[in-house]
Amino acid sequence: MIPEFYFPFESGTNPYLTEIQEGSLLWMRKIGFDVNNSCAYDRSRVESHAILVAYALPQLPLRDLQIAADAMTWFFIHDDYMDAVFHGSPGELQDLHSRLLDACNISCVSEPAGSLTRGLHDICRRIYARSGLAWLQCFTCHVNEYLQSIQWEYELRRRDEMPDFAAYMLLRPVVGTIYMVFSLAAMLNDVPADAESLRHLYIRKLTDLAGLQMTFYNDVWSFERDLAEGNPSNLISILQNENNLDLQAAVNLAVAMTNNQVTAFVRLKEVLPCFGPEEDDLAKRYVIALENFMSGQRNWMIRTSRFHIV
Repeated sequence: MIPEFYFPFESGTNPYLTEIQEGSLLWMRKIGFDVNNSCAYDRSRVESHAILVAYALPQLPLRDLQIAADAMTWFFIHDDYMDAVFHGSPGELQDLHSRLLDACNISCVSEPAGSLTRGLHDICRRIYARSGLAWLQCFTCHVNEYLQSIQWEYELRRRDEMPDFAAYMLLRPVVGTIYMVFSLAAMLNDVPADAESLRHLYIRKLTDLAGLQMTFYNDVWSFERDLAEGNPSNLISILQNENNLDLQAAVNLAVAMTNNQVTAFVRLKEVLPCFGPEEDDLAKRYVIALENFMSGQRNWMIRTSRFHIV
C-alpha cells in the first residue's frame, strides 16, 4: 500500500497535447527511429512519452512545446536503449558517448549517423535556433553530466551491484535527465542562461529539491517494473538493503522522503530574496516551471502505460 503523496501544485494541461504527440511520432520517423528502432517507436507511441511536457509546460505555444516533446521523447528512447538494448564493452560505451557529445556540435557539416545521435543533433540545432549559443552550451553541459552519470550506472550493472544511498542521492537525478529537463524549461520560459537568479544558492537548491522529488516519486511509482526488470537503482530497494526494512516500511519511508522534498521546497521558496523587479520576474517564472514539472510528472505517470506490469 502506497501512502498519500503531498502535491500542493497543479500544473494544468497544455491545449496542444494531441498535436505534440502526433508531431513527435512524425519527428521519430524523420530521424529514423521507426526503421532503425521500431521497438522504440512503438513504445513511445503507446506510452505517450511526448505528452509528459503537455502536463509540465501548460502555457507554452506549440512550436516551443514541440521542442520539449521531441527532447523528452529522445530522453526516454536513450534511457530504454541503455536499460534493455546496449550490452557493449566500456570502450563501446565511451565511443557512443563521444558520438553523442559530437552531436551537440551544431557546426558539424555532415549529419550524424544513427538515430540516437541524429535525434540529439536535431534537438541541439533547434535549441540554438530558438535561444542561441548560451543555452545550447548550458544544455550540452547537462548532456555531458548525464552521460557521466550513465557511466556510473553502467559500471554498477557490470558489477551487479546496488548503489549505496549516498551515491544515489547525488547521481540518480542526473541519470534521470532532471537537469537537462529543467534547463529546457528555463529556456522555453525565456529565462536567460546568464540570469543572476539562476545562479543564486536558493534557486539552485530549489532545483535540487524538485529534482529529488521527481526522482523519488518516479522510483516509488516504477518500483514493480524495476523489480521485474532486475534494475537495482530504485529508492525502495536501496532503503530496504541499507536499513534492513521490509517492503512496506521501505515504501512508507520513500513516500515520506518524497513529501519532505516538497515541504522543503515550499519553505525555501517562501524565503527567496529580492533580486530586483526584472530578476524577480525571471526567478518566479523558473520556480513555477519547477512546480509545474513536479505536478506534470505526477499527472503523466498516472495516465501512461509505461509503468504497468502485464
